[in-house]
Amino acid sequence: MENKTNLSSNSKSPTKNTLVDGLSVRSILIGLLGGAFISASSIYVALKMGALPWPIVFASILSFTLLKLMGNTNLSEVNVAHTTMSAGAMVAGGIAFTIPGIWILNPETSISWIQVVVATLIGVAIGLVCSYLLRPRFIDEQDLPYPMGEASAQTLIASDAGGKDLSVLGGSLGFAAIYTFLRDKLALIPPVFFGNASILGVPLAVYASPMMMSVGYLLGGLAALGLIVGALVGFLGIASLAVSSGIFTADHATFVRSSLGIGLMLGSGLGVIITSAIRLVKSSSQSSKNSKGIALDKKGAAIILIIALIAVASATACLHINLLASIVLIALCAVAVIMALQSVGETSIDPMEVFAVIMVMILRVIWDIQVPEAFFLTCVVAVAAGLAGDTMSDFKAGRIIGTTPKSQFIGEIFGALFGAAIAIGVLYLLVKGYGTNIFGADKEFVAVQASVVASMIGGSLHLKAMILGLVIGVALHLLKVPAITLGLGVYLPLHLTLAALVGALIKVVLNKFAPKFEERYGVIVASGLLGGEAIVGVIIALVMMLGAI
Repeated sequence: MENKTNLSSNSKSPTKNTLVDGLSVRSILIGLLGGAFISASSIYVALKMGALPWPIVFASILSFTLLKLMGNTNLSEVNVAHTTMSAGAMVAGGIAFTIPGIWILNPETSISWIQVVVATLIGVAIGLVCSYLLRPRFIDEQDLPYPMGEASAQTLIASDAGGKDLSVLGGSLGFAAIYTFLRDKLALIPPVFFGNASILGVPLAVYASPMMMSVGYLLGGLAALGLIVGALVGFLGIASLAVSSGIFTADHATFVRSSLGIGLMLGSGLGVIITSAIRLVKSSSQSSKNSKGIALDKKGAAIILIIALIAVASATACLHINLLASIVLIALCAVAVIMALQSVGETSIDPMEVFAVIMVMILRVIWDIQVPEAFFLTCVVAVAAGLAGDTMSDFKAGRIIGTTPKSQFIGEIFGALFGAAIAIGVLYLLVKGYGTNIFGADKEFVAVQASVVASMIGGSLHLKAMILGLVIGVALHLLKVPAITLGLGVYLPLHLTLAALVGALIKVVLNKFAPKFEERYGVIVASGLLGGEAIVGVIIALVMMLGAI
């Protein structure tokens, strides 16, 4: 293949634009620009749908295209750009999956945004430091696959991307933006299709959302099958047949359905923890003889110690937990990161909110931690676990391409901090624009994971249904059945699930009848549709907030 931009043949050699291998001013700036888009859309999607597709491949394509258009680049510079670009998405997920739970329990609760910022920054620091220290173990020694990192690297290596990719991305993004504006602001497009259709009393309305359909497309057929089976169990089985048979009242059925869905999702996460722990023990025993451990010079050790002390002091002063609890929090957070790195390395699954709930519940058993503070602590763990998974996937891509880890790590630092600022800002805009009573089932933002966290911390669960779901979730995960999407199908409002199913069916049809188009442009189009609707949603919230001031 002809190499017009020197991308493949000289991927390890710095260009005149780079400061060191892959690191350049423009790679960081492009990463931050794309990162603002990805972080804003990620927190919106996570709150709206309860799912957060990995952004790495999309970030790789966008970084590749922009740098290629600028000329005189190489794969390492692209790698640093997409590393910077994708970092904020998982930080946004950690925030979206935890903090709204405070308002789900009580919309009148007033929280300090300083505490949200501090909790996020502690999580960012722990996630970055642990990832960098553990990179040799998981990437070099164990050589875990990290499927998303592998996909990112292979996308860059095999791509002959050009201006057309950027045009396709811009076109799909623009279409979704215009569509969303017409639907949400001008009310010229109905919010649902087939609003009057039903079967056995179950409504078959489909949310008219390019974003939801894109999520289903990106999840794929197996995950969508889990969603629809869960929906059949939750809505046809519990909400319809069980109610009509007199087993439950309508309100009781909703309580049972949501608790069962939460149990399934928690069970899936617990299954991940169990399998990750087993793999971790096995890999530790196999590599202990050859492992060189974590090599730190005095300067590196001093930096780690300073970061740990700042994290402990911040948790004690701002998150209102005692000194010993803060130290244990940091230790448990590191454990959660290790589990997340093992899970993502094997499966690309990162149940960050489940790790967070379990670690914080351990803390609450020992210490009397109040409800608002418990949410801040879950935010710390979720952000750390989520960011670590993204960082290590990026390191995997960098190892394949040949990028210097330090160059990528600098990009991760910039991207994570900038992404945190964007994500917190978007959450602030949404709350100011819509109010705090917008999170939870059948609300404007379902915030599924935050609802799970709220139910666990607040104790608002149908215990028998939750335990049943928990047991089934663990068993299904061990049998390699996607229990988490099954739980989502049980829990999510049906119109959202059906929209995601439509997207998954579109993927199946394209795979069958237009496989080349699907492989070449499917992720690009879906990402553009997803991002276009999310960004317009954020803009509408901004306008509403400004109008209320």
